[in-house]
Amino acid sequence: MVTVKIPNFAFMKLGRSIIAILALSTMIFYIVRPTIVFSYYTIDPKGFIERFCENKDKPKMHCDGKCQLKKVTKSSDTNSQNEPKIELTRELTYCLPTKTTYQFPFHKPISIQETAYRNSYSYQNAQCIFHPPNGIL
Repeated sequence: MVTVKIPNFAFMKLGRSIIAILALSTMIFYIVRPTIVFSYYTIDPKGFIERFCENKDKPKMHCDGKCQLKKVTKSSDTNSQNEPKIELTRELTYCLPTKTTYQFPFHKPISIQETAYRNSYSYQNAQCIFHPPNGIL
């Protein structure tokens, strides 16, 4: 008895969907990251300062975590600056037809006979329907 092993493509589909979900979640995180940092700063400024402030030892600067906020905004700005700028332009080309006239050196008159068009098609509607004879057996 010969057994044929059929490959299971469900695992491949699952792998593709996992990779797609991971890529999508990473992109969303990098897009939303500055918003998360700013919201954390506005909700809990003391916790933000304790956790992220680099100038805790210099209280006279009154940094209050703004150094970290500047880093986040700079990182988002540098990401947007590195992207190539795409200029979308639309070019329309108009072709104007030129009117040219041709003059031929000879003129031969052509006579055209006008004939009345006659439609010779007719439809004959049968008054009675023909039935073939029934078989005699």
